[in-house]
Amino acid sequence: MRLRAKRLRAELMFETLPAALAERARQTPHEPWLFYRRGWDWQWYSWRQVADLVARGAENAQLGETELFAPPPLTPDAVATTLAIQTAGATASPKATNLLEMPSFRTHLERYEPQIPESRAQANDDAFPGVTHAQLAAAAAEISADLSALAPAKNRDILAFSPSLAAARHGEIHREWLAWCLASGAAWALEDEPEAFLVAALWARPTLIVATGRELDVLGNDLKQRKYRRWHRLRAVLAVDSESISTTWDTLGIAALRLKR
Repeated sequence: MRLRAKRLRAELMFETLPAALAERARQTPHEPWLFYRRGWDWQWYSWRQVADLVARGAENAQLGETELFAPPPLTPDAVATTLAIQTAGATASPKATNLLEMPSFRTHLERYEPQIPESRAQANDDAFPGVTHAQLAAAAAEISADLSALAPAKNRDILAFSPSLAAARHGEIHREWLAWCLASGAAWALEDEPEAFLVAALWARPTLIVATGRELDVLGNDLKQRKYRRWHRLRAVLAVDSESISTTWDTLGIAALRLKR
């Protein structure tokens, strides 16, 4: 297990989060990455589309700006903004200039082809205040090592992450799973409304769900009563802030794990 963890760590290490995105956009530009809900319809951005958003956002980050606003984390705009801030070498701050409100970001969204000078494409060592890219890369490798105990995914993973875990004191958990998606190539079904998360997670049909123990208890009981296996792709649920996990998941034949981190 130690050798496997070391190999996974070596395979998943990256220099920066934007660099990991750029590599995904180069290897599989048209593969869907970020899924998002509009009403009850799910739409998506490919790796290349997100990379383009990041480049446009970084271009909007003027040289004189050192702090830029990062919106709530579980939306495509928020992911792109976070990575754009890092690409521009700036720092996210809730009281600073909102990158998405700069006119060129949306006005030229469909026709603008960004050209980021190399000197501005070098991200800071810090991915987030007090957290480095290297630390997030190591955390992503640890997550993959934990998941290696499960049966291999038939296809690439699709993550559903509870918005309640993206609150302030769980911010580091959200960041680590963002890093894991970038490193592993997993897709992400984004839902930013806590009250809609469980229903959205069912409709998105993810392979992995990361949520609180209470949310997973509710979801497990709901799935147990359903006639149709709309959750057939779900291979594991991972609980945060829970001493125990409902035995319902054993009945459903789905692995249930407590996160170590």
